[in-house]
Amino acid sequence: LRFSPDGAALAIASIDPAEPSHRAMVEVIEPGSRRLRLRLAGAVRGATRGADLPAFPDPAPFVEANVLFLGAPAEKLVVALVHGDAPHGPPSVLFRVDGGSGAIERELRLGRHASLLPSATADSRRVFVTSAGDDTTWEIDAGTFRVLHTHPVGDRAGAVSPDGSVFALGSGTGRVRLLDLRSGRVRSLRGRHDGAVLRTAFAPDGGTLLTSGADGQVIEWDVRRGMVAQRFTGHSGEVGALDRSADGRVLVTAGGDG
Repeated sequence: LRFSPDGAALAIASIDPAEPSHRAMVEVIEPGSRRLRLRLAGAVRGATRGADLPAFPDPAPFVEANVLFLGAPAEKLVVALVHGDAPHGPPSVLFRVDGGSGAIERELRLGRHASLLPSATADSRRVFVTSAGDDTTWEIDAGTFRVLHTHPVGDRAGAVSPDGSVFALGSGTGRVRLLDLRSGRVRSLRGRHDGAVLRTAFAPDGGTLLTSGADGQVIEWDVRRGMVAQRFTGHSGEVGALDRSADGRVLVTAGGDG
């Protein structure tokens, strides 16, 4: 799930259970009225009927979608199609999509291995994706959808700070690092998860980082001091979804424990 920055739209990314191939699907609704704004369905290999998103270029047990809004109102979307074997599968495919018509405006495929969740700066001008397999983080111009910079460090999960100065990297071993996007220096934070880091998110002011892990923990990090500020232990299973409200006061998580 992903809200637009102004809260006027909610993107729901899922896997269509009606299809034997479990294709990716994205629906954008208005939360108040529940009116469906947009629906995008991935193509199924070998199918004769059309689809809004092209078929994933490699054979896959299933394809999932991750969604990112670019700006408010929700005029543009970034949709990432991710191979079912991620983070070990082939590279993901990113599309820039018109939020009104659903038309695909740009397409981009990076590296040789999967990347999971795209993130964007607060001004929506730059989009970032990271890959553990390629050990690379890509900085993309949201307008042209071309790579601006290739940073030679990557990981399983990542998120850019609102001001675009820092990129947080979460690893499969539970460690968390910060990449300074100006100098290229990498700083490890003190503390870790007892399992893979699954999600990362900055607070609106960039001074706090939140991570969730396969260990059932959500950790709040003090970015300046480089250490754990507090741990949330309400889950009993992996925490695969994480978001924070626009004012930074409310944290929302969802996990495999139901």
